[in-house]
Amino acid sequence: MDEWIDSHSSTHKTSSSPSFATRKLAAPTPPTLETKKPKASGASKPRKRAAPPATVEHLPKRPKLESMQRFSTASEAELTKLSTPFVPKKTEDATAWSLRNFHCWLKNRNSQDQLEKCPENLLEEMDTKKLNYWLAVFLVETRKVTGESYPPTTLHSIMSGLLRYMRTVDPQRCPNFFARNNADFVTLQNTMDSVFRTLRKEGIGSEKKTAKPFSKEEEQQLWSSGVLGVQDPVSLQRAVFFSNGKSFCLRGGNEHRELKLSQLKREVGGYRYTENASKNRAGGLGQLKLQNKTVFIAAVHEAGERCHCYLLDLYISKLPRKAIETDLFYVRPLENVQLESQTWYTCVPVGRNKLYKMVNDMCTLAGILGRTNHSLRATGATELYNAGVPEKIIKERTGHRSLECLRMYERTSEKQQNAVSRVLSAQKETSFNVEMTKLAENTTNIATHSSVPVMNFHNCQVNINQYSHGSIVDSGASLNH
Repeated sequence: MDEWIDSHSSTHKTSSSPSFATRKLAAPTPPTLETKKPKASGASKPRKRAAPPATVEHLPKRPKLESMQRFSTASEAELTKLSTPFVPKKTEDATAWSLRNFHCWLKNRNSQDQLEKCPENLLEEMDTKKLNYWLAVFLVETRKVTGESYPPTTLHSIMSGLLRYMRTVDPQRCPNFFARNNADFVTLQNTMDSVFRTLRKEGIGSEKKTAKPFSKEEEQQLWSSGVLGVQDPVSLQRAVFFSNGKSFCLRGGNEHRELKLSQLKREVGGYRYTENASKNRAGGLGQLKLQNKTVFIAAVHEAGERCHCYLLDLYISKLPRKAIETDLFYVRPLENVQLESQTWYTCVPVGRNKLYKMVNDMCTLAGILGRTNHSLRATGATELYNAGVPEKIIKERTGHRSLECLRMYERTSEKQQNAVSRVLSAQKETSFNVEMTKLAENTTNIATHSSVPVMNFHNCQVNINQYSHGSIVDSGASLNH
């Protein structure tokens, strides 16, 4: 670690360029003085005309390339695939799940003789009267596998998935039953509104699922337990994964899966990460002028082995040459590797499911519950928000295109919630900043009074200790039972 700091700081010193004021400019080369020879007597020699300026005809022609070398050949299957509208993978999965849900309900209802039969080809036929009636029936009757009701947001997602499917069948004939001005679907829209209101009143779907960020104590627990570290290939890869997700604010496991070495550029003083494509910046005709997200992380020597730049330097130095040549980032660790070895990893990429469960597996080993890969993105945004970093800078790091979406990731910390409670419970005038300062001075116990007796029972002897300001002080008193 000390060698890395010395080499990094020396590189930083030598690579820094001097300012314009101190930069020495090279002295211009003095012109050569030629002595003019006296003209000879007699007729003067005719002057040589200057060569004409080069035109297109005079320029050397480039060597012609064969047509097969210059142009590629597109197959019919490739053209068909490229001409198909782009649909994100999650949207495809949501549409398929909505369709399975509908068909499961359809099969169950039509198997009961006493009930009216729903047309098998309801979605494909696209009869507005039948859709208006049967989709309302489906909305009221559909349930989870456990028999519980779906929350309103899930029901809306199911109906949206059915509409997307109908548009793939026949986009010209497909009606939009969400449109408020569509009089053909008044029954369906009123049913949706009533069902959503009833579910809301019953408290179904009132809890919004969001990625819970890591606290400083939980992050320390990951390091102290050895789950994150630099002592072996597995802990090093976990530490790099954790730092990448937190500092680059990556989403879930997909952006980790698609991460390439070429996206990380080593510069003087740190690394620069450039995002290729993401959920908000997928590219296309509408985003030709949209710049890719770039994030610079500086080396923090005071952080020691937890410095993100140090972790990246160490991890990349342990990759095999073939993995670097094939532009792979997350590769499988070698089994029974010698720690003194130069190579710690194979050339095989880490599996998709392994990356998706990376944070969950870390937290299971460290005894932390309720965290996912997306928690790293929420942790980065929340820590910057709590530290008072301007939202513009946070938005550049997270890649959000609007402040409204960014603020969904700005989680209120427990310390801030405690400060609000203290403001509401105070008998004297106070402020939020004052209470935050008090909590910062004494974070070990917030709600405990200045002196609370704690009684420890051991063998029939009672020792009375004084608990004051987060520490236990022996009062010297004892009672023999």
